[in-house]
Order: sequence, then C-alpha cells, then structure tokens
Amino acid sequence: KFDRTKNGLGKPKKQREKELVTKRAGEKEKKKQAYLKASSEIAGLEESKWSVSQLKALISYKRRKTDSWQQPKSRAELLTKWEELKHRETPPPLPVRDEGDSSD
Repeated sequence: KFDRTKNGLGKPKKQREKELVTKRAGEKEKKKQAYLKASSEIAGLEESKWSVSQLKALISYKRRKTDSWQQPKSRAELLTKWEELKHRETPPPLPVRDEGDSSD
C-alpha cells in the first residue's frame, strides 16, 4: 500500500510548504557559511594556493537559479568561473511568505 506520509503528501499543504521553505533556508545558510569560511581562508593567499573545495564553495554561493551552466570540475575551470562571478552580488534572501496569505 502507498504510504502518503513518507514523502510528506499526508501533511497539509501549508505545512509542506513551510517545511520546504525551512529546508531551502537551511541549504542557503549552509552555502553561506561555506562561502564565508572559504573567503576568510583565502584572504591572504595567492590564487595558486586556493583549494578546489574553496573555489567550489565560492562559486556555489554566487550561483543563481537562472544560471544554466554546470559547476566546473577542474581547478582551471573553477578559477575562470570565479573570475566571472566574483563581482556578482550575493544572492538575495529568499522571499518570506506572509502567514496570513490565504491564496491557496
């Protein structure tokens, strides 16, 4: 028999939406913390000493939903992509849905 609670389908719509927003906010916060950690680690280093994981954290945080490119894999590609993105504004905060909104 199909278990509707396994994937959240047994829950009310508003509760599922709230959980999804919370999950996305948590993911965004995790990326932000990784970005802040990486940017503080590379502050005094030359680009040649940056690690791949630091570059991935920096690029991942600057990436937008509308970007169609895949995350670069090689160090050289990561450095090139970082040059493109480093002056981009950081992502805006997620829109917070008004609790009184009854437009279901």
